[in-house]
Amino acid sequence: PHDNPPVKFDPSCWHLCAHYVSEREVTVDGITFKVGNQAFTYYDANLAPHRHSKVRVYFDPGHPEIIGVTDMNGRNPFFVQRRNAVDFLSSLDQEGADGENYRRELAKQKGFAGHAKARFQSAKATFDRTFRQNIVDRETAKLGQAMLQQRGEAMKQSTDESRRKVRIVKLANRLNKPVETLRDFSEETEQALQRTWQRRQTELDAEPINPPIE
Repeated sequence: PHDNPPVKFDPSCWHLCAHYVSEREVTVDGITFKVGNQAFTYYDANLAPHRHSKVRVYFDPGHPEIIGVTDMNGRNPFFVQRRNAVDFLSSLDQEGADGENYRRELAKQKGFAGHAKARFQSAKATFDRTFRQNIVDRETAKLGQAMLQQRGEAMKQSTDESRRKVRIVKLANRLNKPVETLRDFSEETEQALQRTWQRRQTELDAEPINPPIE
């Protein structure tokens, strides 16, 4: 045993443990395949340049959070992260673990779409055309201006509502109130939470300070 010790697998042999190897086409949704009844989808910025092309995928059941990917010749290896489902309320969590998971999944999606957007912008600049200015009558121009103004107001209202939701979630976290119990994100809810927070702060300030025990 001392002259011929056993061999322990190290990271250089990872692909030998990933014995589920298959050829996959990278679609607009990334790489998706099934093991039994469970579906696995993978995408991130590393996979973005390989959209609409075939790659070789190495899957290790012991580490389903990532897959190894090479070209069809088994060269140029890289890893791709798995897509994980997140709850829609996680987008309102600015400080907790759920919010961090949401932002991580959003970064994967943006990274995967970033390469296609860059190619589109490059092609757009190459084939950019010059157009003549629109010439319309007064009534048409007036209607267009009115609709643009209303659209701007609607977008501003949507932004204000999103910011109010963030403030409400922060107040709920300070009050140790579960965010899942919030069903209304109106101004009245924000004002009620602010009053509760101010009342709690007032009560804390009014508490007597006990003298030290001798």
